[in-house]
Amino acid sequence: MYIYLNNISKMLKLILFSCLLICLTSCVKIDGSDLIDVLQGICIDEAKIDEQVVCIEIYEPVCGCNDKTYSNTCYAKRAGLISWKDGECI
Repeated sequence: MYIYLNNISKMLKLILFSCLLICLTSCVKIDGSDLIDVLQGICIDEAKIDEQVVCIEIYEPVCGCNDKTYSNTCYAKRAGLISWKDGECI
């Protein structure tokens, strides 16, 4: 029984290694600007963007999910963000 399980373990390791090798040689590499575009696409709902909204000029900064600081939550909502946290982005 142990020999049989040991052979299965070796086969699985070989298969996983092969899959990893294929992925590493065929995956598309992206640079930093492409990654930012991807993140913005995930955290901004374009249907919610409304440049006509008038926001008050009170500085209570929020850090958007796109790692950009907005003056307050109104500006974040106006930009179509789906999430943010209080405070400036670091």
